[in-house]
Amino acid sequence: MKINSAIVLSALSIGIAGCSGSNNESHSPVETAWVKTFGGSEDDVAVSVIAASDGTYMVLGTTASTNGDITDNAVAENDFWLLKIDGEGNVVWSKTYGGSGEDIGQSVIQTADGGYAIAGYSQSSDGDGSNNEGFHDQWLLKLDDQGNIEWENSFGFAGHDHAYDVLQTADGGYLLSGFTDITASGGQGNYGKSAEALHGVGEFWAVKTDASGTLQWSRYFGGTNNDRAYAVVQANDGGFVLTGFAESNDFDISGTKGSYDFWVIKITATGDLAWERSFGGSGIEESYGIALTANNHYVIAGQTYSTDTDVTQPHGNSDFWV
Repeated sequence: MKINSAIVLSALSIGIAGCSGSNNESHSPVETAWVKTFGGSEDDVAVSVIAASDGTYMVLGTTASTNGDITDNAVAENDFWLLKIDGEGNVVWSKTYGGSGEDIGQSVIQTADGGYAIAGYSQSSDGDGSNNEGFHDQWLLKLDDQGNIEWENSFGFAGHDHAYDVLQTADGGYLLSGFTDITASGGQGNYGKSAEALHGVGEFWAVKTDASGTLQWSRYFGGTNNDRAYAVVQANDGGFVLTGFAESNDFDISGTKGSYDFWVIKITATGDLAWERSFGGSGIEESYGIALTANNHYVIAGQTYSTDTDVTQPHGNSDFWV
């Protein structure tokens, strides 16, 4: 039996009492302003949402539906799905992007010109896609403020190459973070660098483009096992900090704690490794988000199954870990 998964959005009205420094201070409860569900008869999943500068919200995910709220998808195959909704949760417009293959949306940002960039991974070389090289490729699309495609480009090789996050860089270009299948690529993936060091199964992969989506450089980092980058921020010095998880304990990775660790790397503005750190316990840790603080530190969030080493005060089988 097929289980339909619809996009569900909630707007929360949060009241915060004034800070007095007391741990016993009471706070106003969180109140639900509205709840909306969007989708069709097939699987629809939202994974990324931002507040746009005009007061609306942009929601990116994936849909396999061709009916309901999905009005421009004629093929029952996974496509990127981008929704623009107003402050009350009403649909302003809805767009799908993809081809005849599987296209999975992962990240949406608003760009400096008021448009949007969306990223994920694609198996299509038709429809909105143009140059798929293998099974899945990283896929980056630049849209205007109405969701129309200005340009698109994909990056990858014969295997699985995924993008999970995108940011617009200080020079007006874009950086994708995700992973590449080094086994399938035969060691390719360090575009713009002469040395090609063959590591292992999957690697952190950073792909840098110019403002038109043209590849400037790409770099992979990791070891002999499975390592994936899920989030990236640009540092104040122009470099980039990527976070995710690492199963490896060799090549670029040191100081590991268990089977899977949070792995954080800093790379320069041209993609060279500046430093790397592992965090975790004897169990499994996976990091999915990173933020740059006002004092130039980093906050990293994910999940942990550990009860030792870097992990203190565990609560259950799997915990939030920040």
